[in-house]
Amino acid sequence: MHLRLTFAACCVLAASLSGCFGTDDSPEVTRSVSVDGITHSYHLFIPARARSSAAPMVIALHAGGSNAQTIEDMTHLHDTARREGFLYMRPEGYNAADLVFRTWNAGSCCGGAEEAGIDHVAVISRMIDDAESIAHVDPKRIFVTGHSNGGMMAYRLACELSDRIAAIAPNASYLMNRDYDRLLKPLVFACQPSRPVPVLHMHGLSDTCAPYDGGQSTGPEGGQRPPVQDSIDAFVANNRCNAEPVQTYSNGDSHCLTFSGCEDGADVVLCTTDSAGHVWAGSPDLGAEGVCGGQTTEALDANSMLWDFFSKHPMP
Repeated sequence: MHLRLTFAACCVLAASLSGCFGTDDSPEVTRSVSVDGITHSYHLFIPARARSSAAPMVIALHAGGSNAQTIEDMTHLHDTARREGFLYMRPEGYNAADLVFRTWNAGSCCGGAEEAGIDHVAVISRMIDDAESIAHVDPKRIFVTGHSNGGMMAYRLACELSDRIAAIAPNASYLMNRDYDRLLKPLVFACQPSRPVPVLHMHGLSDTCAPYDGGQSTGPEGGQRPPVQDSIDAFVANNRCNAEPVQTYSNGDSHCLTFSGCEDGADVVLCTTDSAGHVWAGSPDLGAEGVCGGQTTEALDANSMLWDFFSKHPMP
């Protein structure tokens, strides 16, 4: 495959990178890369420490049918990144004609990205390359989180880019490496990580767009979904974890089960909230209200949970 890289910075080409920062010690730049002749853009928050020393990077992938601004509006991860000092990347998904309704090719979902066969694994890898060219990224601490279709893409990256992604934290999503809309559920891509990949999965049990037990999604994309447990089981097996989990968090109707004893300490954690819908735990944003069911929740803070998990799971 021929990959060609192009750049689009926040300043004119003649300006130095430091000129983009101005007086703000926490700048954000917008960049682009080109893969297979298609331009893909991303936004990168750069904390001051990443200009001189290696810093972790968290990649946040938006839901299907939205864009990079939406994931920030939902999660407010920018505040966490500023406080904790990590690089915060927000890539834009694909849509040939619409700058708002964007999706990720996570396997058998979703939308235009799947239909066009966009190689989003190559796209994200190239974005990481580009980020490393302008900031000090710690290569052992590159993490991915995502909501809904974005969480599905996080799973795919754990399968196919495990040499670069240290750990993932998918939310309201699944590993979509099979076509669940077909009777025999044929394989779309092989999930064969080259190493154990730590996983923190968060899910609302009242979510009907991403039903926990699988089945028909009520979301705009529709389609059949697998049980969440299938995704957990795949990584428990890959990471060679203990088969029986231990409860490691409980607050109201939120609970976390941890599969430990894994190779290289690659824990698999499943956090569920009984009343939560298709939401980001700790955020007041209900998202697709009236479509996905459930409520918001403050019984679990997804931002604190994922950063604590990522901090403990760098690449070996």
